[in-house]
Amino acid sequence: MAISKYAVNFPLPVRACGKEAVSNRDTDIVSVVCLEIAQHVGEERYELYFSEVQIGLVGSCVQIGIPNRFYGDWLRTKFGKEVESACRNVLGDEAKIEYRLIEAVPTGGNNSTDKRSPAPSIAPTNEAVADESHVVDAAAEPAKRFQRRKFSSLKTFVPGASNQIAYTSVQSIIQNPGRMSPLFVYGPTGVGKTHLLEGLWNEFRQMADRPRCLYVSAEQFTAAFLENLHGRGMPRFRRRFRDVDLLIIEDVQFFAGKTATISELQYTIEALQREGRQLAFSADRSPARLGKLGPDLVNRFCGGLVLSVDSPDRETRIRILKQGAAMRGLDVPDSVINLVAERLQNDVRKLHGALNRLEVYHQSHGGPVTFDMTLDALSELFRAESRSVNLGDIEKAVCDVFGVEARSLKSTSKARDITQARQLAMWLARQHTRAALSEIGEHFGRRSHSTVISAEKKVNGWRNDGMVLRVTDREYSVDEAIERVQRKLRVG
Repeated sequence: MAISKYAVNFPLPVRACGKEAVSNRDTDIVSVVCLEIAQHVGEERYELYFSEVQIGLVGSCVQIGIPNRFYGDWLRTKFGKEVESACRNVLGDEAKIEYRLIEAVPTGGNNSTDKRSPAPSIAPTNEAVADESHVVDAAAEPAKRFQRRKFSSLKTFVPGASNQIAYTSVQSIIQNPGRMSPLFVYGPTGVGKTHLLEGLWNEFRQMADRPRCLYVSAEQFTAAFLENLHGRGMPRFRRRFRDVDLLIIEDVQFFAGKTATISELQYTIEALQREGRQLAFSADRSPARLGKLGPDLVNRFCGGLVLSVDSPDRETRIRILKQGAAMRGLDVPDSVINLVAERLQNDVRKLHGALNRLEVYHQSHGGPVTFDMTLDALSELFRAESRSVNLGDIEKAVCDVFGVEARSLKSTSKARDITQARQLAMWLARQHTRAALSEIGEHFGRRSHSTVISAEKKVNGWRNDGMVLRVTDREYSVDEAIERVQRKLRVG
């Protein structure tokens, strides 16, 4: 049975009141709870702050095992609401959360309680990962992960129109490390950036010469830098980050405003590039929109290979769901696959989350996965998604404001008022939805993704130039016209 990549950190349930073991069903539910918590707090923070935690289930009570009371108080204060929301999403409103000290295993020595705040852990280099399936004794070494999750593989990455260039580029880098460095991948959350970079990491580690690799988040890099800055740790820090063949740093937008950290990162990049080493970065936006990182660092990013990854189109979503169902051993009919692909359009993680819920429902209720069961199991996910703006909403709002018909937006007409309304609709689609470029182009008259990019640039140019648009019976500035459409979207 497939287990969520987040849940593998918690293979041992918290023991409670006469309950020495839990059923397979409970283990599956714990896996989904872990996934929900990771989605609520963010993957980075989950990896960083929940590595010392054990999670178990007794009835409808989620028990969170903590190494000491200080950590428990800190965790409850910082993430209590997110944890509660995640648990209720899975178990319903009757779910209870209980924080308990992890029961100590007698070791024959004095066990002192660690009073330090949770320290971030950094993904180790190859030499430190001899056995990724090793389970650490929770009582003996409470500050370590109970089991290291395995990074994603390129073999399980599903390429499509929204990510094909990035996927091909990563494969090229594997064949010629250092030639296109740094690699900079950007796009919204949940579109596969991490999967690509983890695939790059895995392929490097399997090379015959065993190159040294380091994979961290920007938050972890910053924490390690600050921890070593006020002492004698900088030489060790620099050896750790510069004596590698591959350095991957995720979510570099986190560095914004951190002048000292940015300076250290620039020196690190320079040192690695001088040696012909490979660097890879990810962010939620393009380098051009990361001005707070400073021109020097942005220029270094732009001097490599900059690629965007967009939300997957419908065909790609279907292939992702079919692959995910097969990996879980779930027999999911095409009608269900098509329903989920249609209703959850933006985030690959939501697709996997939907499959996790279907798996739990299937285990709990028995019987095949059906259309009606899917509607019941995923009703909350579908409701949350339906509250967001979609392409049809934008089309209707633009037509109402500009006084044009929907078929005109999708036509080949080059009349000025139709063209401007169509370009503005595409711009709004890029701002308010996470639909793939290909989907936006397809919706507005089967146009290419390059047409959508061109429309986005044109509207940005209009705004910069203070252009005036003719809207029905009067003229408005571009920003005023946008506000009118957005007001329509807000009121439905």
